[in-house]
Amino acid sequence: MSLLLVANIAPIVFQSQGIIMLRFLGCFLLTGYLSQVSAMPPIQELQLKNDFKILVVENHQSPVVYTSIWYRVGSSDEPNGLTGISHMLEHMMFRGTKKFPDGVFKQRIAELGGEQNAMTSDDFTAYYQLLSADALPTAMKLEADRMQYLLPDESSFKKEHAVVMEERHMRVDDDPQGLTWLHFNAAAFINSPYHQPTIGWMPDIKQYTLQNIMEWYGHWYAPNNAEMIVVGDVKPSEVFRLANHYFANIPKKTLPKMKHKTEIPSYGLRQVSVNRSAQLPWIVLGYNVPTLAQLPKEDRWQAYALYLAAMLVSEDNSGRFAQHLIRQKQLVSDASAWYGLSNRYSSLWVAEATPAKGQTLDAVQKGLLSEMTLLGSELVSSSELARIKQQVIAAHTFSKDSLEDEAEMLGEAEMSGISWEEVMAFDKRIQAVTSSQIQYVAQHYFQSARCTIATLTPDHPMKPTKSPLHLGDQP
Repeated sequence: MSLLLVANIAPIVFQSQGIIMLRFLGCFLLTGYLSQVSAMPPIQELQLKNDFKILVVENHQSPVVYTSIWYRVGSSDEPNGLTGISHMLEHMMFRGTKKFPDGVFKQRIAELGGEQNAMTSDDFTAYYQLLSADALPTAMKLEADRMQYLLPDESSFKKEHAVVMEERHMRVDDDPQGLTWLHFNAAAFINSPYHQPTIGWMPDIKQYTLQNIMEWYGHWYAPNNAEMIVVGDVKPSEVFRLANHYFANIPKKTLPKMKHKTEIPSYGLRQVSVNRSAQLPWIVLGYNVPTLAQLPKEDRWQAYALYLAAMLVSEDNSGRFAQHLIRQKQLVSDASAWYGLSNRYSSLWVAEATPAKGQTLDAVQKGLLSEMTLLGSELVSSSELARIKQQVIAAHTFSKDSLEDEAEMLGEAEMSGISWEEVMAFDKRIQAVTSSQIQYVAQHYFQSARCTIATLTPDHPMKPTKSPLHLGDQP
């Protein structure tokens, strides 16, 4: 549960998903993750002989297609000494093959009027393009080629290596909240693979070699460790024909066998204090909680109850944080909460806040914890619960036209180990959550022994920073 890193070929600075910037996300904020369930069209599925899986969603509102390939490898799969290698490989995937040398991939997509992008998370690495529908064959051809024949040279590796180290400095070392999050995350997860940051520890990043990159690529980039998700103005039969043509003959690989790492229990509150040059103090707290992938089907209601608990406290101006901590008590200037429901392993239910002028971090910590206690001690009223459910479903409906949201929702679910069928039932699951169930998860999971708290205390004013780096920009 660390960073979701978005590498841009057509540069986009930090993308925001609802409550908090992606630089603080290793989970997938459900405002984005499940934003399409209400109106998603039927999904067509095909699995090729090499176990390459394709999902297709027809959306004929405009003559465009969003195509993406998802590899089941991310920072949670990385060994000590090579943390962040998945993200480094993501950068190198744009550096050419024998057939399409460095720069040609980018050029071909640009000539078609398309956009392309990539992202690395704890649990996956994904590559995607937004193009006119008639350009889909070209996108598939390019992706099939680099799935097999990546061939970067030492010069391009050195350039991207420098970009990644600068990115790490900008997003973590020179960002006081990013640095605090890094230490918070490491304290919250001891044995879990989410202990390590998606971008990697700097000593590991410094020692990467091109051989490391190519070995990682050889281990994990295979059709039987990937899925293609296509959303847009397409016919499933044509998508399946193209996928069979370009991908069916790529040989399967024997994937590395991973030993499951289970988080160890905690026996008390974990606390982290960071003193750093910063403009404002900050506090973040998190509770270790299960995700959909970790819960038996009969207990998955707990994940939806945890999600609604986050929405209850942080939903815009009507949430409890806004009502109680901002307006009534004037403790904080802003506060939010989120929950990584779609992670592969157990995740965190997180709340964060910035103290209001004149307020202390201790006072804000007490205020946040009092809201957690309230969720467990008093039932949410039927009217408040109905309002939150209505807002959640309305938000899904309003964003139903986004091809990207549909594809990312499906990809994140598939990569975490829950199927798209579970995602399709989101509205039904949300509607079924009761006040008693929210109270149960608050009582059961919002306990001191499950909690990690990190505080950022400015030791002197922060100097203005330089313009943000666009991930994936070619030096």
